Amino acid sequence: MKRSLWLLFPILLVTFSQVLAQNTRSARNYLRHGLARFAKGDIDGAIGDYNRALEADPKFAEAYLNRGNARQVKKDLDGAIADYEAALINDSALMNERREIAQAHLRRGEFRLSRLDLDGAIADFDRSIQINPRDTNAYLIHGRALLIEGNARAASADFDRSIELDPHMRSLSSNAHWLIKPKDTMMRLRKILSRASSLITICG
Repeated sequence: MKRSLWLLFPILLVTFSQVLAQNTRSARNYLRHGLARFAKGDIDGAIGDYNRALEADPKFAEAYLNRGNARQVKKDLDGAIADYEAALINDSALMNERREIAQAHLRRGEFRLSRLDLDGAIADFDRSIQINPRDTNAYLIHGRALLIEGNARAASADFDRSIELDPHMRSLSSNAHWLIKPKDTMMRLRKILSRASSLITICG
């Protein structure tokens, strides 16, 4: 019996390898179809093809990445971010796409901020900066959230960092320095928030 099992093992191994190869080919075919549909503006059809690609190969990072792009077009930020994070888990080389992934977190953070979900917004801004630490706009928006939270010192550090990355933001420095004074009031914080928002709108 044991001898029979050992004889079967190479056959099973070859069969398994063939199935994996076939699944990989199927996944790539579905990805190509999805990309073609996406290019033609058929976003739902593209998502359907990406879904099928992931059914064939659940670790296919490119399928996650492109489905994330399609979901962004559909304004499904939660779904897009879940796909982007899955893409990174399955292929760290996709960090080359970090700008798009960071922007998705930034957009969701802004949406959460508009709903006064400070914890959720700041978590997204933190992740955006972690992925793309040279995004000046991310520091400005992160600082805005920290101002609303009442963390003036951390907001000042964010504004300073944005100025380091882009000297054109130096007009914020006067605000950033007096933010750490102990006699700040909510009125002054609101003025800074308004100014920061205007700068973000101009730079966006």
